[in-house]
Amino acid sequence: MADFHGRGDSPLWSRDGREIFCRNGNAVMAVSVKTAPTFSIETPKILFRGTYVSNVLRAGNYDFATWGVSPDGKKFLMMKEAGSEAGGPRKINIVVNWF
Repeated sequence: MADFHGRGDSPLWSRDGREIFCRNGNAVMAVSVKTAPTFSIETPKILFRGTYVSNVLRAGNYDFATWGVSPDGKKFLMMKEAGSEAGGPRKINIVVNWF
């Protein structure tokens, strides 16, 4: 079983329960999970890197994740820090039909 402790944060399960997606610094990783006959995980694989908001947003008494994974596990919704695009215009990308 791979040592997953300390390698990632902000975990999200895939819809089918076969993978956990997590963040480690600027890397987004996927870890394959097996639940039978016992729980085990494989070595994390880096899917991509980028500078995105990595902490939880807080609004009143609620915490909101700063990223999400599509049901098929192939698309990611991530937030960039304000002003992280050097000299570029501010813009917002709206994702429709996410689910």
